[in-house]
Amino acid sequence: NTHVPSIVLTDFRIFNKPVPIGTKHSPLKKHISETDTLRLSYKHSVITFFFSALDFSIPEKNQYAYWMEGFEKEWNYVGTQHTATYTNLPPGKYTFRVKGSNNDGLWNEQGVSLRVIIAPPVWQRGWFRGLGIILALVILRIGYSIHVGRIRRQKIELEHRVQQRTAQLESAYKELEAFSYTVSHDLRAPLRSLCGFSKALLEDYGEKLDEPGKEYLQRIRKASEHMTHLIDHLLKLSRLTRGEMHVEEIDLGSLVESILEEFRELHPDRKVHWKVAKPVYAKGDRALLRVLLWNLLDNAWKFTAKREEAQIEFGVMHRKGEKVYFVRDNGIGFDPSKSEKLFEVFFRQHTEFEGTGIGLSTAKRIVLRHGGRIWAEGKPNEGATFYFTLE
Repeated sequence: NTHVPSIVLTDFRIFNKPVPIGTKHSPLKKHISETDTLRLSYKHSVITFFFSALDFSIPEKNQYAYWMEGFEKEWNYVGTQHTATYTNLPPGKYTFRVKGSNNDGLWNEQGVSLRVIIAPPVWQRGWFRGLGIILALVILRIGYSIHVGRIRRQKIELEHRVQQRTAQLESAYKELEAFSYTVSHDLRAPLRSLCGFSKALLEDYGEKLDEPGKEYLQRIRKASEHMTHLIDHLLKLSRLTRGEMHVEEIDLGSLVESILEEFRELHPDRKVHWKVAKPVYAKGDRALLRVLLWNLLDNAWKFTAKREEAQIEFGVMHRKGEKVYFVRDNGIGFDPSKSEKLFEVFFRQHTEFEGTGIGLSTAKRIVLRHGGRIWAEGKPNEGATFYFTLE
């Protein structure tokens, strides 16, 4: 296929909601594909761009990359994903660029671009700061005679700013809660259907199914329930800055073994050997550490799928007076020059494997929440090792 596809922006959303065109307070005066400059408020903290490569040979294999110039240092290659979401972009001027390829990997390097301007809040603008300086100078020149009045006015102004900022933070939190609820609802709905229909099959047609059939349905139910459990913890992660951690002493080795046993039940055809050090004690939030280990082990399980004799190891070592935990596998490994990018949201080095690109970024967030560090070492086709500390 030698056709170089044209790239177009197809939609723009704020807080995952369509933006009306041409209304009084809408940032879109015309369709996003016809817009050269997009002016937004700092309050528009969650924005999503939709784009498409106009090649219809095998459109589902068209590839995309995007870059918010001025905010990011390089292109984000996202495979067939045709959306880009940004949260809490700082006020400033940016250029959003998109390029794409056809199904044979022939890229339109010029792509399409859109200027994005995010206006700062009033208190960050120069004239507002200048006004504050002038007011302070005037107050100083008036002297001691109105000293008490000046202090009172400053106190009132400070209280007003605190109240204003508090109200904005509460509003932002409510918006985040609403967004999290919407996402969780959209994820839970298909899971409820999956669980409900599998239960109905067991109850209404159980007598017609043989034992393997019943076992498969039980596995479907268990997997859907497990996914629901994971969604609950992902939502909890979105509230980490407000949520309270319940710190206790935990045997990480036992957690690792229970997770690997779950994987074995879900994939009985896989031949995976594991070595787990026990006991390995650490202090932290049990629910969060389980999500951390689940993501690291899921990563190892997935990328050893092509090995006849897959091996996964969990252990602990001491380096410079601190405990360093690790998860090691003999999978396909990764390019060591991309080790830092592995923990970026939506980054996927091996697009031939299924995944969302949020597992390792979630793991990093949990480690940071516990005051630790996380890093990775590996080489192509030589496996990977993920290290982390918790204190």
